[in-house]
Amino acid sequence: MSSTLGGNPLASAAVSAVIDIMLKEKLADNALRMGEMMMARLNEIQERCPYIGDVRGKGLVMGVELVKDKATKEPAPDLTRKLIDVSAQHGLLIGSVGIFGNVIRIAPPLVISEAEAMESLELFERALAKL
Repeated sequence: MSSTLGGNPLASAAVSAVIDIMLKEKLADNALRMGEMMMARLNEIQERCPYIGDVRGKGLVMGVELVKDKATKEPAPDLTRKLIDVSAQHGLLIGSVGIFGNVIRIAPPLVISEAEAMESLELFERALAKL
């Protein structure tokens, strides 16, 4: 059995190099640390924002669910699309996922710095305030 690109020596060398860099630069540790920090900040934003029904995730993969009402948790896909547009106007590119299209996916690169994470969350909060 084989596949078109299975066992490609160049791809194998690239994977090996990436793993070496991930270990050397402790990117898994960074993902855990930045993810915890970002989740804490997102939870603070959720407390102040009437449209965030849930914040969930692990490490650097998170989701922010937008709802019409926190009590009913009714999905708010129209509001989510508006947030995507307003965020782009502020220089932050985000996208939605989920069955109802009302969850903002947050999945920054493993090399994200604390300053970059905080800047993106500040832009996100500013955009939410304009809804």
